[in-house]
Amino acid sequence: MKEVHALIAGGGPAGLASAIALASRGLRVLVMERRGYPVDKACGEGVQPPGIAALQRLGVFEKIPAAS
Repeated sequence: MKEVHALIAGGGPAGLASAIALASRGLRVLVMERRGYPVDKACGEGVQPPGIAALQRLGVFEKIPAAS
């Protein structure tokens, strides 16, 4: 296994945002999550403007394919 610079415990919104931010700076990040995906819970249905701004800063929207 390659060396990692950061280990994130938990693949929820905060853990994934942290992982994206670190990886965008060139660090190798490992996210550990004990639950299987997809997680059956409401998440993101009510993202407020500050959350949208944070997602934009993380470059999330560039990764989403355009609707056809």
